[in-house]
Amino acid sequence: MTKRFIAFTSLLLVSCAVFAQENDSIRNRALSEIQVKSSAISASTSIVQTLSAAQLEKLNVSQVADAMKHLAGVQVKDYGGVGGLKTVSIRSLGAHYTTVAIDGITVADYQTGQIDLGRFSIENLGAIRLNIGESDNIFQPARNQALGGLIQLISQTFQPSELKKYEWKAGVKTGSWQLINPFVNYSRALKRNWIFNVSTSFLSTKGDYPFHSKYTT
Repeated sequence: MTKRFIAFTSLLLVSCAVFAQENDSIRNRALSEIQVKSSAISASTSIVQTLSAAQLEKLNVSQVADAMKHLAGVQVKDYGGVGGLKTVSIRSLGAHYTTVAIDGITVADYQTGQIDLGRFSIENLGAIRLNIGESDNIFQPARNQALGGLIQLISQTFQPSELKKYEWKAGVKTGSWQLINPFVNYSRALKRNWIFNVSTSFLSTKGDYPFHSKYTT
């Protein structure tokens, strides 16, 4: 008798559920397709500061070391006058914790371990990028990932066209104490995917600072 009662109750509940589904008051409506379009947003996980070529021209600087003074968290150390070593310390970690890369190639100094930023000219640079901490670029040496800061020097890129197969720029800068700094940049499209670029510069100064004292000149 108990088994029959359980079976009858179960059959009754199933019938009620089927009846409730058939008489449901909620109406079903098929929604039309919706397309969502958005531009890609790239977010960086590290602190990145960039100086473009246009910004470098406005700053009126001649060396990378002078341009780095305009970035936050950077301390430029100048050891001596003409020909002196110029290094960069990021967040007071020291120059040994800062890496310099030119178009992704790490610059090394096996003698002192400190890169002299005074020897790099900005005439052929398209941008200067400073990464504090680990960079998001995975295609770089492992050494760049282990240091506190990365200074990337990015060269200018020549965009050839049917009416413009080559491009060249030349100039000279002068200053006090017989300072002269001529430079020449030349770019030419060789083939469809090949571009030839050469950049040269010359820096010379006498560095003679005359002074007068009581006993000597």
